[in-house]
Amino acid sequence: MDGKTQVYVVEYRLRRKDGSYNWILSRGMLATRSEDGKPLRMIGTHTDISEHKYLQEALLEKKRMLLESQRIAHIGSWSLNLETGCFIWSEEMYRIYGVTEDTFGHSIESFLDFIHPDDYGAIKVAISIAINENKIQEQEFRIMLPNGIVRFIRSHFELQYDDKHRPLCLVGTTQDISERIYKEQQDKEHLHELAHV
Repeated sequence: MDGKTQVYVVEYRLRRKDGSYNWILSRGMLATRSEDGKPLRMIGTHTDISEHKYLQEALLEKKRMLLESQRIAHIGSWSLNLETGCFIWSEEMYRIYGVTEDTFGHSIESFLDFIHPDDYGAIKVAISIAINENKIQEQEFRIMLPNGIVRFIRSHFELQYDDKHRPLCLVGTTQDISERIYKEQQDKEHLHELAHV
């Protein structure tokens, strides 16, 4: 009404006669003013977007549940766009690799920088096989975090295609299995000590 914008767009809940609420998308504009500039008439529309809002809320809840389940299981998900060479990581991936979205380079080179030198060659071969031979890969390898900590990783990944059956991206999961590996190593050491005794 003050003339600062030509139109307004707002979402809000509107109470119905039965007491329930619907989500409304309201759009409007000032249609006419008086000669001295006072608003006289507005026109607009109301659109019921309740179904859209409920679907949006359900998707957000599913995303929250997925993130929480990944955190609990120490499993992250990722995809590598073959055309751009860009990685997309879930939140848990950043936690596993000890970096943030801002400090990770999101390229294949940035990812390979984490790989333990003794496992580097095997990972490069596995990626090549997945891309060139379209075989699902399962790999266990070590990574070295920026703070020097070594983690043990299990990863599954496969090639996905676009609608014209052209290679599109590698998608996969990564699980931090360090706790299990270190426990197994500790158990072996204890058994060795017992055997020695």
